[in-house]
Amino acid sequence: MKYVKLILIEFVVLIAVYLIGLTVANLVDTDRLQNNAGQALDVLDAEGDYPIYYDDFAVRLDNVSDRLIVKESSLQGSNPLYTAIDMNGYYRYWHGYALFLRPLLAFLGLNQIRKILMILIGLVFAVTTVVLYKKLGIAGAAAFSLMWVEYYSSKVSGSLQFFWCYFIMCAAVIFICIADGLKKEKEAYCILFFGLGSFTNFVDLLTFPLVTLTVPLAVLVIIKRD
Repeated sequence: MKYVKLILIEFVVLIAVYLIGLTVANLVDTDRLQNNAGQALDVLDAEGDYPIYYDDFAVRLDNVSDRLIVKESSLQGSNPLYTAIDMNGYYRYWHGYALFLRPLLAFLGLNQIRKILMILIGLVFAVTTVVLYKKLGIAGAAAFSLMWVEYYSSKVSGSLQFFWCYFIMCAAVIFICIADGLKKEKEAYCILFFGLGSFTNFVDLLTFPLVTLTVPLAVLVIIKRD
């Protein structure tokens, strides 16, 4: 019952944070945001729906979802709370990406945002690798690095939609390594994994959400193997 209580409290807090965050994000509305969104749509249209890289069909961006994300993030409405919930009738997902993308579009173009995402992914990969090396040794760091190479992260991490699962996965792995040995680590892991599922649902349009569970869980199992 202690864990159930923790999860219920976390659930209510997260929903409140998501709703308030999206409402505040929808208060941001400038001509520059609309211009940047329009230019971003032009770039995505020119690239095509699923541009392929390295002549490998497995390495392609999902510009269909990115186009949808940009459109929804540029919505205008007189009631920011209603806009945050309704998202122009596309309300079957939580549109958490708008919380971050909408303010970015108010200042930056699509290619600039992509570069920022790629830098962030590179930084979080470096930190995760170092943390795994300190916790699991060279084998853990090497295994994670090999998995990362298989993701073609240099290209895919520039996608507005693919970015989130990479970032959430790495943040969770870092947390697990740091939280190991805490006095109340079981409670911490309980909060973490429920939060992982919730936040992934909030920001992702079903690209590859399972990676945000399986990789952190595998790291936890390895750490606790004894």
